[in-house]
Amino acid sequence: MAATAPQPAANNPLALRRPEQPDTLVKVSDSVVFGAGDVVLMGGPCAVESLAQILETARAVQAGGGKMLRGGAWKPRTSPYAFQGLKEEGLELLAAARRETGLPVVTEVLDPRDVETVSAVADMLQIGSRSIQNFPLLKEVGRSGKPVLLKRGMMTTVEEWLSSAEYILCEGNDQVVLCERGIRTFETSLRNTLDVGAVAVLKERTHLPVVVDPSHAAGDSR
Repeated sequence: MAATAPQPAANNPLALRRPEQPDTLVKVSDSVVFGAGDVVLMGGPCAVESLAQILETARAVQAGGGKMLRGGAWKPRTSPYAFQGLKEEGLELLAAARRETGLPVVTEVLDPRDVETVSAVADMLQIGSRSIQNFPLLKEVGRSGKPVLLKRGMMTTVEEWLSSAEYILCEGNDQVVLCERGIRTFETSLRNTLDVGAVAVLKERTHLPVVVDPSHAAGDSR
């Protein structure tokens, strides 16, 4: 007897798109709503390094039509010797850039113990690719009630990605945006390979908004 194939997202009932269900709208501010039909352009540095840097970048993002400013205050690095971010000082610099430009801020949180601190400044919390299966962190950001940008892991399947979203949804927070940022493949000329097909799959399977971060798949700094 042939085995029955698993149903897509069967273990993720809150993330699963049901018949007649409208798309979820994720409101970050009065001017930024994901899922409403308009493309929300975000921009900013990988890491916040100085006031001059983040102000110059924020002005450029705004001038280019961007609606949100991103920047890392805490940075998850492969090497423990690499720059780990300015942490609380970085949050203060992001807040200064928001005061000048009015752009809402999204930044990554790495530790459940820092969710409250980051939430006090950020308009949206980012879960990076390395943290997508940090389940205590997912639960804590779910309890925060803040909008969440959930990036796909480098080797995460679509179902695993939706399961991570489910952890947040289970805490009563449906303000989740899924971000495709590329996966690791055999290709070495690019840092990551953008999985555009996953975007179409997600639009079919889930009611959550989907965005794309092309930066990691745009080449290699070397």
